[in-house]
Amino acid sequence: GSKDPDGTTITYKWTSSIQGKIGNDKQFTRMMDCGRHKITLEVTDEDGAAGSTTITIIVKDPTNNDPSVNITAPEDDSWHLTTEEIHLSASGSDPDGHSLSYTWEIEDATYTGKEIDITLKAGDHEVKVFADDGRGGIAEDSIILHINTPPEAVITGLKAKYTDDETITFDASGSSDADNDPRTYIWSSDITGEFYRGKKSKVPKKLTQGEHQITLTVMDNHGGKDSQTLSVTIRSEIDYSITLTAEKTSGTVTYLKPATFIIEGENTGYSDHWVELKNTTLPKGWCASFWSEQDEEIRDGFWSVEGRSKKAFKVKIECPGDVTLGDRVTIEIRAYMGPDVEDSIVELDLVVGAFRGVSVGINAQTMLIDTAGDTAELEVTITNSGNARDTIRLGDNAPGGWKVTYDPGDSFDMDAGISQTVTVKVKSPSNGKRGEEIDLEIFAYSVGDPSKNESVTSGLRIIEEKDDDSPGFELTILIAGLLIPVVVWRKKRRE
Repeated sequence: GSKDPDGTTITYKWTSSIQGKIGNDKQFTRMMDCGRHKITLEVTDEDGAAGSTTITIIVKDPTNNDPSVNITAPEDDSWHLTTEEIHLSASGSDPDGHSLSYTWEIEDATYTGKEIDITLKAGDHEVKVFADDGRGGIAEDSIILHINTPPEAVITGLKAKYTDDETITFDASGSSDADNDPRTYIWSSDITGEFYRGKKSKVPKKLTQGEHQITLTVMDNHGGKDSQTLSVTIRSEIDYSITLTAEKTSGTVTYLKPATFIIEGENTGYSDHWVELKNTTLPKGWCASFWSEQDEEIRDGFWSVEGRSKKAFKVKIECPGDVTLGDRVTIEIRAYMGPDVEDSIVELDLVVGAFRGVSVGINAQTMLIDTAGDTAELEVTITNSGNARDTIRLGDNAPGGWKVTYDPGDSFDMDAGISQTVTVKVKSPSNGKRGEEIDLEIFAYSVGDPSKNESVTSGLRIIEEKDDDSPGFELTILIAGLLIPVVVWRKKRRE
C-alpha cells in the first residue's frame, strides 16, 4: 500500500527489532524467529524523501505455553511527583519453566529489566511491561501513573527584624502551582512551632523575642510540597543591654603591683551601643583603670560593644603605699548604658598582700685608713620599706685581702617601717700600699623578694704603708669657703 504522490520509484527496507534487516522488496515471505518483533518499513523515493511505519508481531512456537506477568509496584492510578524517582517492578512466571526477559514501554521510551527507576514529566502516563520467554510466549500488564508538579513556596515582604510590639504580615501570595491544584499554607517557627494557616493574614498574636526561623510550607492535594525558610529577629523596642561576668572576682593587690581582672561584657540586644564603665566603691587613695584586651587604655571608661556579641576588658586596681598587710576591700565595677537599661555590676574582692622593700643609708662616702692593716668603721642605716616583717641580709664587694664584718650581723629580721643601724668594720690588708684605694659597695636585700635591694658605696684609701714614715692621716679643712687638704705627719715607728 506504499506509494509516492510524485509517481517516482520507491525503494523498500524492512527491519526487525530481533533479526535486523529482513528484506527490501515491496512484499515477501520468510521464516521469522520466535518472539515479539517490532517490524519497521522504511520507503525512500528517487529524490531522497523518506517515510516509515512500525507494527508489532508476535511469532510463537505452537508447542509453547504463554507466561504470565504482573506489575507489583507502584500501584495503578497512583500519584507521583516530577521530582520523584519512581521505582517500577514486575513479577512473571512461565509454565514451561523458561526464563523470562522483561521490557517496559512508557510512551516512546523502552527500558529493560525486571526492576527499573524512572522520572516522568507532569501528566498521565500508561506504563506497560512485557514478559518474553524467548519462544514466542509473551505476557503483558499495564498501569496508569499520574505525575504531579509540586508547588513552589515563596515568602513575600517579610523583614529581617521587628520590634516586639509590631504586627507582622505573613504573605504567601507569591507561591504558585504549575498544575493549579488546591493548596494549603502552613506557617511555623522553630521557637513557637506552627502559628498560622493561610495564604496571607496578619498574625493574631505577637511572636516572642528572639531569632526565629520562619518556615512557609505549601502543600497541594496530590502530595506535592515545598518550603521556604527565612530568619526573623523579634527584639524589644530598647534593643541593647549589657551583662558583665568576670573570670575571677577575688585577688591580691600590693603597693606598686596592681591586681588585674578580666571582665567580659555581653550586649544581649541587637544594636551596637556605648557602655560607660564605672567604679563606685573605690576607697580613698586607691585607683582603678580600664584597658582593652590589647592593653590600650579605655579613657573616661567609654567602651563600645556590638549587638549580639561579647567583648572583654581589663580592670587594673592599684593601692596606696600606706595600706596594711591583710587589709580587705570590695570594689564595685558597674556598666551603664542609659536610664532605660538596667546596670550590670561585678563585685571584686581584694586583699592587700605583702610588699617587700629595703633602703640603705651610709654616714660617710669616703674613709681614710691610717696605716695598712688598720680597721675603718662605717655606720649603715637599713630600713624595711615594705609592709610586712622581713629578713634583711647584707653583703659587699670587698676585694681579696680586705675583710668586712657587720655588727650586729649580716642577717636580721625587721618589722615593716623599722630602721636599724649596722656598724660596718673594714680591715685593710697588712701588706697594703700607700695610696691604695677601693670603692666598697655595701648592699642589702629582702629575703622575701631578692629583687628588692639597694646598695651604697664608700671610698677607702690607705694613708701609710706599715712601718714607714709617712703621713698619718689627711684632714680636709674648710677655710674661707675652700676645702684645703692638710697632711698630719707622724714619726716613723721604732722597733
